[in-house]
Amino acid sequence: MLSESVPEPASEAVPRGVDLRLGTLACGTWVGALLGVLEQSWVVIVVVVIGVLTALFSLRDIGLMLSIAVGLLGCLVACFVGAHVRGDWEQVATALERSDSEVSVVARVISDPTVASENWGEPGWRFAVEAESRVRLYVSVASGDLGGARLVRGTVLRLHGTLETEGSPGPPALGYLRASGVQEIESAPRWQRFVANLKSTLSQISEAKAGSAGPLIGGMSIGDDRGLSKETKEAMLTTSLTHLTAVSGSHIAISLSVISVLLPGRRRIKAVATWCFLATMVVVVGPQPAVLRAVGMGALAAWGLILGRGGQPLGLLFAVTAGTLLIDPWSAVSLGFALSTLATAGILTAGRGLTGWLKQTVDDWSGGIKPIAQAVGEAVVIAVVAQAVTLPILALVNPWLPTWGVVANLLVAPIVTPLTLLGLTAAATCLWWPAAANVCAYLAAPLARYMEATALRVAGWPLARLAWPSGIAGLLAAAAVIVAIVLVGWAGARTLGRARGSG
Repeated sequence: MLSESVPEPASEAVPRGVDLRLGTLACGTWVGALLGVLEQSWVVIVVVVIGVLTALFSLRDIGLMLSIAVGLLGCLVACFVGAHVRGDWEQVATALERSDSEVSVVARVISDPTVASENWGEPGWRFAVEAESRVRLYVSVASGDLGGARLVRGTVLRLHGTLETEGSPGPPALGYLRASGVQEIESAPRWQRFVANLKSTLSQISEAKAGSAGPLIGGMSIGDDRGLSKETKEAMLTTSLTHLTAVSGSHIAISLSVISVLLPGRRRIKAVATWCFLATMVVVVGPQPAVLRAVGMGALAAWGLILGRGGQPLGLLFAVTAGTLLIDPWSAVSLGFALSTLATAGILTAGRGLTGWLKQTVDDWSGGIKPIAQAVGEAVVIAVVAQAVTLPILALVNPWLPTWGVVANLLVAPIVTPLTLLGLTAAATCLWWPAAANVCAYLAAPLARYMEATALRVAGWPLARLAWPSGIAGLLAAAAVIVAIVLVGWAGARTLGRARGSG
């Protein structure tokens, strides 16, 4: 999974000037939030704290002691906040679970509805809602049972139906609600209805121009890929391409690069334009943890632009990660947040070091092959590093690993930027200048078809899904394999370096 565009190459894996105390803060906060929201016993927490304190007082390096102390403080604070949030969640969840077979709950719609017709003779809908204390339910309802309620994100509904908790993905999700009655209590804000209209219009224009691949235009630009067929969604999952339709760092990096080109040398105007764009993305896409993390990094970087100070991407990542986890401890169990954050961290450390080494290697080359080699090499580095650092998380939730993920990402890499920009332009103009939106969708259509065809073709290759143990065992096994590969590669690089030196 790719999450960020690669920064300027550097010769060092961790750039100078990075305060690594922010790294221990981010790690400690993540661990604390996990302990809190997963409701670990205080015995486990006390044991962890005692172990860290014992290691802390055995150190003689003041800087290292301070770094660990900062991480421990973040862990304790996040654990306290997470435990408080989990306690509130438990109260509401327990009350719903103890209800009779028919439950009644007031909740707010937090996702755009998708069509689901397999459970009813007539078309039905699926969507997610959030009740008090962040209790999340996945709702399915037949169209005839809507009672005129509008399924727009932000609408408050009263839902009656049968609750099923077995098979739930776990907190903050409680389970699945098959609704037999829906009543609209409060309509969605006007801006939410505007966003729903925008998505619907963009979807119609995209599908008219690109057919079954049309939803990829909306997915690449504003994260709305609801119209994709089940076969295409499975193929993109198998080929590790789903991150392209989950708006995160790479999409924002592409867009901010365009802002930088359009407003050269105007720091304040550029920063304000950046903030406006980031706020718009949160409104359109939704306040998902991965989106908030990427937006937070962009917002802080824009503030540094106003102050005339160069941003430190790794430090920003650490700070925003810790802040996101403290504000919303449930982010600690978000798969998208974990994949996005780890991929970004990998690219900003190992990826940055490898691209620096690559630049030094091809600097001595001559002719037109030099820029091509550098561009291809950087694309390979980004794909390999992002895939490697996220494999343990993928192994945690899936009994298989994507064998051809790196290849698929390399094949579609050249079209990611133009498809994203064309999709964003179509989204920005579809309501007030349909002709321009139609032109953009027409130009984006062959790119979307190519991405769909690539996903379907690569997903059909032999061993596209490599069987792998899931859960903690799968995570540890994947991590061990990656460490072994890194050690072998490092040893090989040292041997090659010595051979060149002696020659």
